[in-house]
Amino acid sequence: MRLSRPSQLPVYLCLALSMSLLLLAGLAGCGPASSENAPPSRIDPLASAASSATVSPAPLASENRTGAVPAKGTVPVGDNPKAAPASSTKPADPMDTLVVPAWIAKDLNSPDAGTRLQALETWVMFAPAGSIDPLIQAYASNDDDRVRARAMELIEQDWAHAAGAGQ
Repeated sequence: MRLSRPSQLPVYLCLALSMSLLLLAGLAGCGPASSENAPPSRIDPLASAASSATVSPAPLASENRTGAVPAKGTVPVGDNPKAAPASSTKPADPMDTLVVPAWIAKDLNSPDAGTRLQALETWVMFAPAGSIDPLIQAYASNDDDRVRARAMELIEQDWAHAAGAGQ
């Protein structure tokens, strides 16, 4: 293309340069896909429930907050008041992040399966909706099949209730 006037050269050069910079900025903004949001390779009710944002229960009126187990392995980051996972050489255990009040943790660790089942029933009656951390702990850490089966039934009931309320 031949320019009719030499004064048009800076205009075309400026336009080409600005378009190149816009393209470069657009491509740099895309970046690689985040591995955090990648779908899991298999469906695991324990992992999906533990990673759910609605898992953390609200404190009960009769509960002593000093009896609750705090989340471990978090440190504040910069000006952000939220906690970020602390760097660690070992992989984090999802069971460590569960919030389980001391009174139910004691009953769930009882050697008697009847006491553990009664603790699950008591939790379901008095806990806020979506508070399934003790149920997850009971499912994952019990060797008694009756306790595991009842914990899974209660988790599924809570999920069904949440799905019904969302519609």
